[in-house]
Amino acid sequence: MVPDCPGVEFFKIQARGIERRFSKQASSALWQNGLGLVQTLRIVGRFRPHLILGTGGYASFAPLFWGTLLRIPTLIHEQNVIPGLVNRVLAPWVDCVMLAYPDAALSLQAKRVVTTGVPLRSSILQARDHLDPSAAKRLFKLDPARPMVLVMGGSQGARALHEQLVNGRERLERQGIQLVIVAGKDAPRLNAQLLSDGGGSSQITVLEHTAEIGALLKAAALVVCRAGGATLAELTALGKPAIVVPWPGAADGHQEKNARWLAERGACRLLLEDQLQDTQLADEIVNTLRDEDRLQEMSTRSAHLGNADALNHVIREVEAYLDYGKRSRIVSLHRNRRGWDERLSAGTSRARPSRQRLGS
Repeated sequence: MVPDCPGVEFFKIQARGIERRFSKQASSALWQNGLGLVQTLRIVGRFRPHLILGTGGYASFAPLFWGTLLRIPTLIHEQNVIPGLVNRVLAPWVDCVMLAYPDAALSLQAKRVVTTGVPLRSSILQARDHLDPSAAKRLFKLDPARPMVLVMGGSQGARALHEQLVNGRERLERQGIQLVIVAGKDAPRLNAQLLSDGGGSSQITVLEHTAEIGALLKAAALVVCRAGGATLAELTALGKPAIVVPWPGAADGHQEKNARWLAERGACRLLLEDQLQDTQLADEIVNTLRDEDRLQEMSTRSAHLGNADALNHVIREVEAYLDYGKRSRIVSLHRNRRGWDERLSAGTSRARPSRQRLGS
């Protein structure tokens, strides 16, 4: 998706997660990451960045490594309650770590930590503030009079959740519940299964991806989802009640930790995938929708945890480090055809201190 995004200049580097035991795969990953370090040094040398921001994936290790070594201001953003390995390793060396959850600071040794929340697309917040739920349903040709449940399994889909919903779809349909499933790569298989089982259903809409996730969230009476950091940030920004089923394969069990953090604050119902049997997920959906007081309580608590100003908070941190601590200067960010660039206010020099120039 990123290479096709206008205004972003995208470069691939070699990068792979490293298994935490010796194996052929681990040796291969070390070799690939070594190549990625060389590739990244060339990119840094070409662009001479004023700042490097990493978001914790293994591909962010090489840029952050060179940033700390060359004394370029480096920032990390961590979306989960349990920080990933790259962020834990580099946290002591970068200038600032920005967090979605304040509890993540307990797992880090960092020079500076600040809780910012997770930046969201403007379309999410616009849907929250300006779109009526009935109008949102009509965008997807749904019945405005019937409750809609949105199911999101991430880009890879969540086959275990989809199987549960197929098993329980008769009960959901009897209750007049509409399902919209954003199924990712599992969409073709799921559509084929629904057709073979009973010719499909007007009550179930399967999408592979959508750019209108804000509208779907606005229309939903209840959300069923995994527990990635961005997904939970979207839920809480719109104050949506949810049944959260963490992906059990997430590194260090971070999705379960994310979901528990939300559940302990009354903002969602937590179910573990290995405990789901037969039609349990469908039963949980029906029972939750019947309990209007519980729905309202979850919605209120979810909204209380939301942070609609996260993007501005992150940008303020970036601006401060771009200006090298001189907060009195105003720095604005814009996208141009060469990717992210900085437009400094009148009278502000682009020159950096010599220690921050590549190779000095």
